[in-house]
Amino acid sequence: MQTDPTKDIGSVFGRSWTLLSSNWIIIVPAIIIGIIAGLIAALVTPTYYMDTSGVYPVPVYHSMLGLSLVVGTMIATFVGMLANVVILTMTTGMAAAAWKTGKAMISDGMDALRRPNVLSAMLMLIVVSLVLSLLTLVTLGLAGLISLVVFFFLIYTIAAAVVGGFSGMDALKESFEVAKTSWLTTLIVVVLLGVVAFLATLLAAAFHFVPFIGPIIAAAISGVIVAFFSLVLVGEYNDLRGRAHPAVAAQPPFTAPPAVPPL
Repeated sequence: MQTDPTKDIGSVFGRSWTLLSSNWIIIVPAIIIGIIAGLIAALVTPTYYMDTSGVYPVPVYHSMLGLSLVVGTMIATFVGMLANVVILTMTTGMAAAAWKTGKAMISDGMDALRRPNVLSAMLMLIVVSLVLSLLTLVTLGLAGLISLVVFFFLIYTIAAAVVGGFSGMDALKESFEVAKTSWLTTLIVVVLLGVVAFLATLLAAAFHFVPFIGPIIAAAISGVIVAFFSLVLVGEYNDLRGRAHPAVAAQPPFTAPPAVPPL
């Protein structure tokens, strides 16, 4: 039973910011991948213009435009989902290294992407995201509440894969179990992260009006938020998984066996 759900949240948030302050490189994946995904989305999404050449009859022209918009939007949506999952995975890998050693490198994020169990967890998240997107489209947005609930219970999925070593569906189950067992702590974390994201979004939007450097600053702010979120989620997962699995928490820390002397 959780008697004080806020006991360690403040320390996790504070430590996460300290780690980010000394490891700004964690924001790099979000900036680079975000720019690439944005360029791809811009390329596949058609720009509307009026056909005055008379080559296409109006009904045919609008049918072609509608089809291209639908296909382009679907591709852009999928690219966005894939980019978000890749960004989250890389930053989580770097965040895990920062929590463990105090130092994060790009190679830590790349190592996370190369692990089969992490790739399977990423695939499951993409599938869930696609299903939720289709449900939202079919129900005209009414599935938004379902998406929030799913997000709540699957918030630790990538951390479970990167830190806990879980694969695919097991990573989703692990996240669900941790969030369910420590639901109040998780709720507080989600609300706090939501407030941070909202304030950061307002700040980033203000910089969009600054010529040339505005979008760059906005992208950097987004990168900071993603990196901070990853650090917080890794820190919280490390704390909360012991509540979901007391036997795991009771185990002594792993120590390497002594080296065998040469013969």
